[in-house]
Amino acid sequence: MMACASQPEAPAVVSEFRTMQTGEKAPPFSAVDIGGTSHSVGPAQPVTLLNMWATWCGPCIDEFPDLQQIHDDLGPSGLRVLGMSVDDIDPEAIRVFGQRLSVTFPLLMDPSGTLQDQYRAGAVPSTFLIDADGLIVQSWTGRLPSSAHQEIVNYLNTTTP
Repeated sequence: MMACASQPEAPAVVSEFRTMQTGEKAPPFSAVDIGGTSHSVGPAQPVTLLNMWATWCGPCIDEFPDLQQIHDDLGPSGLRVLGMSVDDIDPEAIRVFGQRLSVTFPLLMDPSGTLQDQYRAGAVPSTFLIDADGLIVQSWTGRLPSSAHQEIVNYLNTTTP
C-alpha cells in the first residue's frame, strides 16, 4: 500500500526512488472518469493538474477544497484538473466520495497502481502540472503548498499569448 505523505515512512534508499521532475516527459495515458468521459494526458492535450489521491489519506481529503478552487478559478483559462484515485474500490464509492466533497472536476481511477508507478508517485497526495507538450512543469509530493495556486497562475500567464 502507498504511504500517505503525512505518515512517517520506512527509510528508503534515495537512489532507488525519485518522483517525476520538472522537464521530464509525463507518461501519456487515456482513462475514463467515473462519469464515463475519456481524458488523455500527454502531448497535444490541455495543460493539466493531475492529482493522485486516496480516500483513506487525510492530507488528500484536506486539499480537495484547494483543488476545487484551482479548478474553478483556472479552468476558464484552460487548466484541466484531474483527480486520480489510487483506491481499489468500486467506482460508485469514488463518485459518492466526490459528491460528498462537492468535487466538480473529473475523478479517474488507477486501482492497479500502473499510473502511480509510471509517475513514480511514492506517496499520496502527489500532484503534477503537465504542459501541453506533455512535460512536467512542476510536481508536489504531499499536500499542495499555499503557493501552488499562484505558481500555476504564473505558469499559465507565461504560456498564454
